Amino acid sequence: MALTLPPELDRQLVRFYRGWDYLERSTFLGSVIDFDLADADEAPVFESRAAVVEELQRLRAAVSGMVGPAFDFVRARLAASAAYLRAVQDGSPVPLRDYVLETMGIEPMPIEETRIKESESRLKALLSDKDRKLGLPAPIPFSRKGFELFQQEFQTGTGENLKRQFEYFCDKWLARLCTHIDTTLDASSIAVEFAREDAYWKNWISGNIAAGQPITLRINVHERHVWYQGAVEILVLHEYCGHAVQMALWQRAVRRREISGFFGILTVHFPDQFLLEGLAESVAHFLPDDQSKVEKTRLEKKSEVVRELHRYNLMVLNNVHILANDRGLDAARPYAKQRLLFTSEETIERELRDRTKHPLFRSYQYVYAPAKEAFLTALKQVSGEKQWSLVRKLYRTPMPPVQVREVFARSI
Repeated sequence: MALTLPPELDRQLVRFYRGWDYLERSTFLGSVIDFDLADADEAPVFESRAAVVEELQRLRAAVSGMVGPAFDFVRARLAASAAYLRAVQDGSPVPLRDYVLETMGIEPMPIEETRIKESESRLKALLSDKDRKLGLPAPIPFSRKGFELFQQEFQTGTGENLKRQFEYFCDKWLARLCTHIDTTLDASSIAVEFAREDAYWKNWISGNIAAGQPITLRINVHERHVWYQGAVEILVLHEYCGHAVQMALWQRAVRRREISGFFGILTVHFPDQFLLEGLAESVAHFLPDDQSKVEKTRLEKKSEVVRELHRYNLMVLNNVHILANDRGLDAARPYAKQRLLFTSEETIERELRDRTKHPLFRSYQYVYAPAKEAFLTALKQVSGEKQWSLVRKLYRTPMPPVQVREVFARSI
């Protein structure tokens, strides 16, 4: 898919998002842009969100009659921004289906209970430790009592210990991934910082690469989060091998003029998140499970447990998200508590709050499970070089969800 725009339109779009981002950071203490991979340029000054809305409407009108995949993608991004701005300003949430369609470009759908049960069974098998590779004193049941045992055996400290773990697992996986997809990324180019924020994320990666700033990985050590042995390996595969490598590839494409600068502007409410999170969530599966090498690099045993627990939790939270928004907290809360047995009730309440009240998280947090399951389903149907050919395409090309699904259909 050719992703080039007329230079003046491209410049206007880049300048618009930078100007909006500056307003949010200076006035509302938030942000719009996560990654900025476009060429350096000055941005307009917006005095208010009303001025942002006015300029957004002008840009939407300007591209309304333009034909081609690149313009379709621009229209999808601008529509997502319009929906997000309405949510931020109005305060009264629109129906979840409409909001997720407008922002993430997908329709919210419950995950079947049979699939959740299959994930639960895989998790229980790992916790039984029949092969004794976990070295547990006894099998851990998947129950509230088992949660206490799990925390005793898996919980780890924070601080410098976490940073060292990130460095170790980056050395283990990053070069292997880059060999498969024909690229390079120096782990030392990623700055690591600690944060203490009451938010759902444990790690957040961002960067203004075009301005010469490094990719920054923020590690959240807020009391809300409990860190487990195995979690860092999974997060390295997600953040470094997923997001950081993908952003480096997109920046190089922007510099070579293979894609226009606007497609190097990333914000969390864009439909790009289906590709970004779907790929990043899948790396911990397709890279360690790759069968194309005689000498295989495996996940640590506790990382396997954390990987399956994370997948199970995302599936359940997909349904919790829909229930909470469509039928209310009284319907979602018991469903969550019955199934999220390794999640504290306090964390469940925070999830319910974010997924119903927060204008950004109400759409963005929903995308994880459907994107991950779509990617894993597609990648499972190909193997060897055919799988890596598909993965290379997913790493290099910005795409909305409809285009991702078309790529899957052509590759399978």
